[in-house]
Amino acid sequence: MRELLRIREPLVLAVFAGLPGSAAADILYVDKDATGANDGSSWADAYTALDVALKEADFGDQIWVTGDKYFPGRLTNIDDPTYTTSDPRDATFWIPRGVQVYGGFLGTESAVSQRPFPLTQTILSGDIGVPGDDSDNSYRVVYYRAHHGGGYGASDSDQSISAVLDGFKVSGANADMAAGAGVYGRGVFIGSTLYNANFYIANCIISNNTSVGNGGGMLLTNWTGDIDSSEISSNHSDAAGGGLSLSQPAGERFITNTVFSDNSAGGDGGAIARQGDTPFTACAFQLPTRMINCTFVDNSADSNGGAIRYSSTGCQNASLDLTNCEFAGNSALGTGGAVYLGHGSVISQSPLAYINGAKGDFQNCTFADNSATTSGGGVVAGVGSITQTDADVTIANSILWGNSAPSDAQANAIIAMFASCVDGGGWSTLLGNISSDPLFYDAASGDYSLNNGSPAADAGWNPYVSADHADIDGDSDTSENLPLDLAFKSRIVDAGAPDTGVGPGSIVDMGAYELCSGDYDRNGTLDFFDVSAFLVDHGAGNLNADIDGNGVVDAADVTAFLAAHSAGC
Repeated sequence: MRELLRIREPLVLAVFAGLPGSAAADILYVDKDATGANDGSSWADAYTALDVALKEADFGDQIWVTGDKYFPGRLTNIDDPTYTTSDPRDATFWIPRGVQVYGGFLGTESAVSQRPFPLTQTILSGDIGVPGDDSDNSYRVVYYRAHHGGGYGASDSDQSISAVLDGFKVSGANADMAAGAGVYGRGVFIGSTLYNANFYIANCIISNNTSVGNGGGMLLTNWTGDIDSSEISSNHSDAAGGGLSLSQPAGERFITNTVFSDNSAGGDGGAIARQGDTPFTACAFQLPTRMINCTFVDNSADSNGGAIRYSSTGCQNASLDLTNCEFAGNSALGTGGAVYLGHGSVISQSPLAYINGAKGDFQNCTFADNSATTSGGGVVAGVGSITQTDADVTIANSILWGNSAPSDAQANAIIAMFASCVDGGGWSTLLGNISSDPLFYDAASGDYSLNNGSPAADAGWNPYVSADHADIDGDSDTSENLPLDLAFKSRIVDAGAPDTGVGPGSIVDMGAYELCSGDYDRNGTLDFFDVSAFLVDHGAGNLNADIDGNGVVDAADVTAFLAAHSAGC
């Protein structure tokens, strides 16, 4: 299954390599138990309070923090950081513009890459009052506001170095009376100039935060960062986006290798909601938000989009790309148990002007066992009225199976479907679609990878394999086909099954996981134990040894297994 919070050094290099000012940046050290000079100059003389280090940090500095629990103390005025407030619940860790904050250290390291794995837990907690009493918690735990630097004074427009939050657990925000979330990143207008929130998040756990407004776990507006290798779990919003609310993400954004689980919303988007943008007849925010190698499990919404609600309310053709993603056990009391993409909206009656529906491109995703009370247990493309445009959604090389709703159980009919396995059928087989049981390995235990003999193996269409936009394998080649699946194993592997898809070469599987029949015991290593386990099952006539998927365990399966084992994964 999923490996959480893997430290991805390529992300660190991408953020910092070659950026102006980074070579001369200082490192400030924070260790709650340090007993030295308390000036942040070394581990021995580290600051004992993170708030102090944040106040002293300048543009481009890094702050290294040892594992411990830290509570915010600065009573931040979120509209003007040069002032503080009198409300103790405004206590917030304010990250200055261009400052990179890393947690998870033991207190002996001389490089970020030397942090241990798993990371030493560094907790930023909003539980500032009576322990365990949420009513006196901080409104927001971490706050980033564009345009302000070290010392929290107004600064210039230099955005050449991104702010970073990496290696922390953020919990305990309770935004019940003011704007906030566990992590609140905010772009701002200064006069007529917009400054975006250039803010990256990696290797973090954002959990157990609540908000009466949008975004329980995270609220990001005018955002130009990415999210990588993180877990967003058990957050709640009374409105939209229990885990994450996005408003006007600027440019192409990436959310990679991240798990969204057990988040809930009183409105739309149990895990993620993108909506509420300022209406524009034309705007610059049309590049897609790409979610790659992400898992959405057991999220819920009281309205639409159990996991994701994505709308174009402020931008023409707002686009959502999903690749190698798994959606399982999500639910909506409205439509779209897993994903709902909104239809267009009218912004003017005279003259008539409207925003187009959202656009979605989903490749190699698995949608299984999601549910909706109204319609569309899996994926729904919103249908507009006469003066509104429909959402535009294409799904390819994917599996939609076991989803439930009173109508359109897997997806609604306006969705373009290619080379996908759809429970109950309904889409043209001439376009490579099938309706046979995909044979998940152990769906009852939450394992939606393919079993040997699956009709979804070697059945996809290679032209629909996504490019490696986020450089998942870290080789600096973003033009190649995506080389890895959701389990970070090779994306295109010959499973030994008959090729029923479209090449050239070996054929991609449908769904988020690639089947490697050669790794018979599924331990990630090709060795003699795979051969031994296969021969035992083959001798017993176990259908798991039916490598070619023809329903018979015979000599052809031996040939297919040995070929798959020899080819590797």
